[in-house]
Amino acid sequence: MTSAMHSMEINCVHTLPVQIWIDGEEHTPSIENAVVQGDALWVMGQQVLLKSTDGIHWQDAAANLRLEGSFLVSSVSNGPEGLRVFARSRNGLRCYGWDIWTLKWEVLFSVPTSAPGIVAAWTKRGLLVAARHDPDTEILRQGIDSDDSPWKRAVVSGVAVHLQIQSSGVGLCATRGVGRTTQNPDTIPSAVFFTEDFGSNWREIAALQTMLLTGVPINQESALVGGTGGVLAEVNSGGLENIWQENGGDVVAVDVKGARRIAILESDDEPAIHGLLTLEAGLWRRRDVSFIDRIQCVKLFNEGIVVVGTRRALFLCRLS
Repeated sequence: MTSAMHSMEINCVHTLPVQIWIDGEEHTPSIENAVVQGDALWVMGQQVLLKSTDGIHWQDAAANLRLEGSFLVSSVSNGPEGLRVFARSRNGLRCYGWDIWTLKWEVLFSVPTSAPGIVAAWTKRGLLVAARHDPDTEILRQGIDSDDSPWKRAVVSGVAVHLQIQSSGVGLCATRGVGRTTQNPDTIPSAVFFTEDFGSNWREIAALQTMLLTGVPINQESALVGGTGGVLAEVNSGGLENIWQENGGDVVAVDVKGARRIAILESDDEPAIHGLLTLEAGLWRRRDVSFIDRIQCVKLFNEGIVVVGTRRALFLCRLS
């Protein structure tokens, strides 16, 4: 259940242009996700790669990615040798690293998948990639010293919304649309899968009667996931640890930082009605908020600061 409602201060700090020109053609930029790496917050999406160290001032970090035409950045993560960006363009899905001498994103390798986007996770053992196909997710993995070796593959049912892995080989993958077929296209349950061998084999550890939309690690062994109907759940290698159902819409974004948990509810109305939820003493406390557009991501940044991304704008929220 949700406890009493509270207000908060919200300021729009960055707005995307309506259209941008790439290769002589107009394209519509759109935010899809955000991630904190080191002391920086990265926002990514269609024709979008932004960076901020304070949540207020934003730097366009796309640089030479636009030279490859229309692009989609789907993952930003820290590899063993520095920050890595995964982007799809007319040249396929590639991994890039920043060259401090040329001030450009340099191509490091290609990822052998036709999926438009991926979720990437690095460990000391190597790289694990969830390629978000429909109706199944292809899990690709490669050891840290095997850049030229064939990628190893596994498959889990459904479209991945969350992936995490640790160096011990233990990891979680949450998917939606599990078991959907052409004969039964409306079946949309979700599941969480567990691996203990760096993604070679996966087994289902939890099933949820909701369409999962988002997920984030709590720690190395557990995750917070959210979905339709206001469902929030904490999962670990043993399955479901906690589950809640909140009124007011679908859980479209979640984040965790230390002991803090945050989630955003979004209604089907136009414009959408939103609620920002924080977990306090086992109860989700709601603050009524309004962002007009559809929410794509939320990040707990500095103390008391939350950054929320819609499709076309970024907002800085101060918790009271």
